[in-house]
Amino acid sequence: MLSSIPDHELIARLEALRRDERDAAIDLLHHLNEVERRSLHLRLGYPSLFAYCTGHLCYAEFDAVRRVQSARCLLRFPRVGPLLQCGDINLMTLGLIANIVTEPTIDQWLERIHGKSQREVEAMVAAVRAPISLRDRARVVNVPAPVESPLPLAPVSRGAEDARVSSEPLFASPPPVESPSPAPEPATIPSPPVATQPKVYIQFLVDRSFMTKYRMAFGVLSNRIPRLTFEAVFTALLDDFIRRHEPVERHHRRGQAPLRPSESERREAIPVPTRDAVFARDQGRCTFVGSDGKRCEEVLHLHVDHIKPVARGGNNDISNLRVLCARHNRLQAERLFGKNVMNAFRKHR
Repeated sequence: MLSSIPDHELIARLEALRRDERDAAIDLLHHLNEVERRSLHLRLGYPSLFAYCTGHLCYAEFDAVRRVQSARCLLRFPRVGPLLQCGDINLMTLGLIANIVTEPTIDQWLERIHGKSQREVEAMVAAVRAPISLRDRARVVNVPAPVESPLPLAPVSRGAEDARVSSEPLFASPPPVESPSPAPEPATIPSPPVATQPKVYIQFLVDRSFMTKYRMAFGVLSNRIPRLTFEAVFTALLDDFIRRHEPVERHHRRGQAPLRPSESERREAIPVPTRDAVFARDQGRCTFVGSDGKRCEEVLHLHVDHIKPVARGGNNDISNLRVLCARHNRLQAERLFGKNVMNAFRKHR
């Protein structure tokens, strides 16, 4: 059982499995190339290697494309194999450059994507592709309306089923056997029309500075909005802008002073300037450092955490504060107070 092995052994096993997975991935690419060389996919009734991967090997279309592209790139340039094996590149990043590399440029591209993430390689590839021309547009479209499927009725319990059966007489005479009549032709039931709703399709181009600002806003809103989408982020930003700058909204807000909670109902909050200073010091990123020295890279769902908890005499001094993501905040609390105490506290909250 995995639950019984020590932490270090579990991590060692996982790392070994990852190495085996990379080896298996390279072996898979070689097999795909051999299948294509022998045209086995055609004999099996698939018009292309991609169709074989999706129809026979049951890959999702996106995964099939990446594997076929990577297989052909490995066939053309065998030197990418060792890089895949050691993890310097992966199937995703290799697939992104597979259709644009040539013999004179392959080494340069391999050096550029060495250790890079998918997003970084996508930006590199976009820089060399032919530019596209798009204009800002907004038009009304009809999309399927979300349909909430009704919950099934509660199933009949086994006890109720037994009670129903036992209520019948034990020695009831069997029902008379009737000659079977021909089954009626099934009636064709027309499918109900799909409900639609109007939406506005918006298209516009932005530069990298816009996306940097968008990701910053995305991180700030990650604690306020449960499901972040482009629409949710822009709606929150527009609402905030209108609330702050629209004259009618400002007028209504002045006449609605919020009720202040009594001192007994609130805990001393961390001052906003102090919170901002903590975020600036910790670079807007979780500060948890693992046993191997790796710092958490999460920038969403961030909390300002007390190193010495308030329940144990901690204060709001900046030296006692740090930024933690929600999961590491929970982990630290469970380490200090125990899982049972924290589960009971969250249930009470």
